[in-house]
Amino acid sequence: MLIALAVAAAVFLALSVVLADRDTLVAEQQTNATQEALGTVSDPLAELCRTDPAIRVRVGDAACGLAQRAVDNPEIPTPGPAGADGERGAEGRGIVSTSLVDGALIINYSDGSRDNVGRVVGTDGVSGSQGPTGVGITGSTIESGRLILTFSDGTTRDVGQVVGPAGESGVAGVDGDPGADGSDGRGVASVDQVDGRLTVAYTDGEIQDIGPLPAGPAGPAGPAGADGNPATTLVLQGAGPLGGDLSCARTNEDPTAPIYTCS
Repeated sequence: MLIALAVAAAVFLALSVVLADRDTLVAEQQTNATQEALGTVSDPLAELCRTDPAIRVRVGDAACGLAQRAVDNPEIPTPGPAGADGERGAEGRGIVSTSLVDGALIINYSDGSRDNVGRVVGTDGVSGSQGPTGVGITGSTIESGRLILTFSDGTTRDVGQVVGPAGESGVAGVDGDPGADGSDGRGVASVDQVDGRLTVAYTDGEIQDIGPLPAGPAGPAGPAGADGNPATTLVLQGAGPLGGDLSCARTNEDPTAPIYTCS
C-alpha cells in the first residue's frame, strides 16, 4: 500500500508539468484539485517515512524524499503563457488501398508509393478424410396433429404436436349494404314449331331459331297391301338387236310366276 502511495504521489507531481500546457482557467481548476489530492497522499507517506525506518527501507529514499518535498512546498507554480506554435511538420503518408496479388499483400500509399508486405495467403492444406454420410430428411407427415419426420437412414422421429386445437367461432359480421338493382332480365314469351324447327320468342322481341326438332319414334307397321297383277307386256329399252327396244308378252295366267316371250 505504501508503494502505491509513493507512485500516486509521483503521478500527481507529473500532472503539474502537464498542466503548464493547458489553458490558464482550466489549469487553475486542475491545480486546485491536484493540490488537494497531493496533500492527501504525500502527508501520511512523509509522516511514515519519518517515524518508521522499516517503511523508509521498503519504500525507498527517493519516494520518501518526493513525499517530503510535496509537504514542504505544496504550492504548484502557476502555468505561464502558451508558447508559439511550432513549424508545420512534414506531410503524412496514409494508406489509400490494399490488394492481394498472387497471395502477397500490396499497400498503396497517398504519396504514390507502394509496398509489398509479403505473402499473407497460405497454400491450400491437405484434404481431410471423408466424413461420415450425413442423415437428411426425406419426408414428413402429420399424424393426429403430430409432425413425423422420415430420415435418409430409414429412421423416423416424432417431433411433437404441431397442429393446435380449433379456435372459437368468431363473431358474426355486420350485414352489408343492399346491392344496386340489376338490369331487366329477358324471359321466354312463346315457343313454336315451324317446318319442323323449334323457334323461341323472347320478351324483348327477339326470335331465335333453336334448330330442327329430332325425329319421333317409328310408327307401327301398316297392313299388307293386296297382291298386284303382273303386266301383260314389257318393253325392254335398248335390249333389242342393234340397240333397239325389245317387246315381251306374258304367255301364262299365273300372277305369282309370270312367263314372258320377247321378240
